Amino acid sequence: SSGNPRIQLETGTTDQYATYSSGSSSNVLVFNYTVQSGDNSNDLDYKASYSLSLTSGTIKDNVSNNATLTLPSPSASGSLGANKSIIIDTSAPTVSSTNPADNVTWIDVPSSLSVTFSEVMSTSTVTTNTSNTNCSGSFQVSSDNFSTCVRMSSGPTESNSNKTFTVTPSDNLSYKTIYKTRITTGAKDLASNSLISSYNSVTGFETKLICEPLLVASFSA
Repeated sequence: SSGNPRIQLETGTTDQYATYSSGSSSNVLVFNYTVQSGDNSNDLDYKASYSLSLTSGTIKDNVSNNATLTLPSPSASGSLGANKSIIIDTSAPTVSSTNPADNVTWIDVPSSLSVTFSEVMSTSTVTTNTSNTNCSGSFQVSSDNFSTCVRMSSGPTESNSNKTFTVTPSDNLSYKTIYKTRITTGAKDLASNSLISSYNSVTGFETKLICEPLLVASFSA
């Protein structure tokens, strides 16, 4: 009655509150929490056993006994974390690295290309083009500033707990050519967070020039 009881949650840098919504005259009280930008939790729980506060409200049984406000310890039996597996993820993924790396020159023609993200990704969102040289899919490689893209032999394969994705060109890359990598915002993490903006390699990587064998002749006087 009056006031608005709430529960402080452990949501990362800023701890948010779940506020009482309904349940009066029953043995189940409902608290609502709206996810805010910056909230993160691998297994949502309240902050501490004292996280339930009345904030000028009252919680009593039907004979007016005040409720005990102490909650089970976080992650202990009976706690929110122990009873529900709720993941809160508002962080956008980023590209941690590409292989070959940007600004690398004079490397052998690579047989495969890969990208590694900052977190686990949804595998269905990391895609590439296998049918032609159009620039489609979220993982693209191009030698002409993405007017066309390298055709891949198959879709990306996952490793590193679904953080690294590798593709193989359907044909060998050209010698003495600069290739750039683009990862579009179509790539998403498990919480459907997209990259904030497309990743575009700045200078790309350059394959080395094929060398012809050097013929050395010696003559005697």
